[in-house]
Amino acid sequence: MEVLYVGSLRVDVEAHEQEDAAQTLLERFKCVPAFLPLDLHNRFYQGFCKANIWPLFHYMLPFSADNGGAASLPPNTTVFLKHRSASSPLGLDSALATYLTSPAAPVVDQAIRELCLLVKNGLLTTSQVLIELHDALEGCPLGFVPFFVKGIDFLVYYITTRLRQGKRGFLNLHS
Repeated sequence: MEVLYVGSLRVDVEAHEQEDAAQTLLERFKCVPAFLPLDLHNRFYQGFCKANIWPLFHYMLPFSADNGGAASLPPNTTVFLKHRSASSPLGLDSALATYLTSPAAPVVDQAIRELCLLVKNGLLTTSQVLIELHDALEGCPLGFVPFFVKGIDFLVYYITTRLRQGKRGFLNLHS
């Protein structure tokens, strides 16, 4: 099985160098990078990943027999519906195209891998996991997709699963 890493870089890459850097990373390391400004990357990682995703697991575990073994989310969690495109040269469309044309399985941050497994195993619905990110990245330009950095693999998994099932809608809130 081929593995493809999708994520962000901890260094700034000049706009005119991004395409070459992306090609090199893909060829040498099987990595599709998201080019985000360092301040946005840091706010996303420190804000969303550490403040929202990791605490989410503390609410869910251990699984309870009271709800059929399924996990439940904190009551203030809402569904993410807003952004669907990225402004970086290797944005959402490029990552999806790369994923859909290869047998690669993307591997990213442990938290997102765990979310994918919970959905795959039926312990959470897709709707529960697509979390609204504007609280963690308030003031972000709309051109950026905040979830791209750590969540692209989950989104790709969700979209490809829905397409394989013949469901064309982007979100089915009752799934």
